[in-house]
Amino acid sequence: MRIFLLLLHILLFGHLLNIIMPSHAYDDIHFFRPIFFFGEPHLERPGLCNLTAYGSHGTHIAHRPHHFSCQPNPIPQATVSLTEIAILWSQNSIRGFFVSGYIPIRSFSVTNQQYSATTHQICSIARAQHQTFTTPPSSANYVRTGVGDVAIAAGWTINYEETRIIDFIDGTIQCGITLPTSTHPEPNYLFDIPLGYQGHTGYFIIGDASLGLFDWLTFGAHLQVIGFSPRFAYEQATTFQYTKKPGMGVTVGTFCKADHVILGLSVTAAYSFTHKGQDTALPCIPSSSGLPIPQFCDTAWSMHAIHIIVDYDFATYKNPYAPRMGFIWNKGFRGRHSVPFSLLGGLWDMSAVWVF
Repeated sequence: MRIFLLLLHILLFGHLLNIIMPSHAYDDIHFFRPIFFFGEPHLERPGLCNLTAYGSHGTHIAHRPHHFSCQPNPIPQATVSLTEIAILWSQNSIRGFFVSGYIPIRSFSVTNQQYSATTHQICSIARAQHQTFTTPPSSANYVRTGVGDVAIAAGWTINYEETRIIDFIDGTIQCGITLPTSTHPEPNYLFDIPLGYQGHTGYFIIGDASLGLFDWLTFGAHLQVIGFSPRFAYEQATTFQYTKKPGMGVTVGTFCKADHVILGLSVTAAYSFTHKGQDTALPCIPSSSGLPIPQFCDTAWSMHAIHIIVDYDFATYKNPYAPRMGFIWNKGFRGRHSVPFSLLGGLWDMSAVWVF
């Protein structure tokens, strides 16, 4: 308790300066929802601490892409509701270096599970290998809530303002790791969705850049690449054992921001495209059925998305501790083997510089 009161005293009565322009470049990629807005480049200020929390909710009638097993046609569909909360934290040191962390919490509600009349040619593996289930899949409604894959990162940023025509040029690069902290999907359900990367450790690198014009307009670009380590897996539907290697994921994006156009009001419009390569299986261990599995058929997927953020910065020189709050809308569209969720939510953000 004494430590908590001491930290609270430092936060409230120390010489803190609220900083506008939060950055939260990392977000994990999943076929079942669009990414959140990737943010702006990090501020280069010694001692800067940033805390961001955002949440969203959406409901969609989804066909399950064949990401979990090579099921026979037809494919399952269900009504999926997703509620997601994410907490992002970053702390600057000196000379532009910083560390950051990311904790996602998700809750899925899956109802009306059934087989769709739609058929697809899923993969080239003999259909006979997938006719017998060790446990028949359940179509009962269920709710799953838990922590996704936690991420930690370190990076370097620069803010260059010695320009004549434009206001500034900012750039950030960071690399990090996602830890397999999420629970695995339940294979006994007809339509199950994982909370994370299903036990795989991820390694990512992110680059962000932006430039400012007219003292109120900002343009930016974003690139994220993530790869995964292989892990031993077991396919309950077919009793196959194999080493699964997820495909690489790439996200590119761009944004335009009208910054503080009316007092503390800002509006941001962004676009992103995410592609994840096909998962494969390394040479498998013969299963009890004696059937080999020449190719694991977790299909590659892609998703376009638009992001709209309307926020208001309540910080002033007299009250530098006030947060930034706003509404967010992320809409996926025109993807392959992905779920075009429309997620509406809000954000809360505060940045401060620790000066002792």
